[in-house]
Amino acid sequence: MLLKTQTKPAKTTNANTAVNPYQGLQDIAEAQAYDKTEDEELMHDLHKVLKKHNAVSRFGVTLLHDHFEIDGDEMLIETHDPQSRTLTIKPYRNSELKEPDNLQETSWRFTEEGEAVAMQACLWDGQEHHPVFKI
Repeated sequence: MLLKTQTKPAKTTNANTAVNPYQGLQDIAEAQAYDKTEDEELMHDLHKVLKKHNAVSRFGVTLLHDHFEIDGDEMLIETHDPQSRTLTIKPYRNSELKEPDNLQETSWRFTEEGEAVAMQACLWDGQEHHPVFKI
């Protein structure tokens, strides 16, 4: 099911900043996995913050990791095939993203200074998400 909203997405920050949000990520084989016992207090605290801001059903948590190098002038773009129920995430160069206003950011990470930097986006025309990215 596609979520539809009339709100225009925020302008993509990754295309407009020198910060490479993918830099320093550990390979999935090295990233410390979620541990229910060790991470229980962390998850509880994150839930409290999301609840305070009425955002429990809007934002979640993801394990930061990589599978291959992504350059600072690239961004991960989600595409999908509703028939086969397949989601594909692929890097595109920012120069290929001719209309960055047609992207809706879907994943962020924080810099050490607390700035949220986009790591992933999907295609959005102001009315609906599009399954195919065309350069």
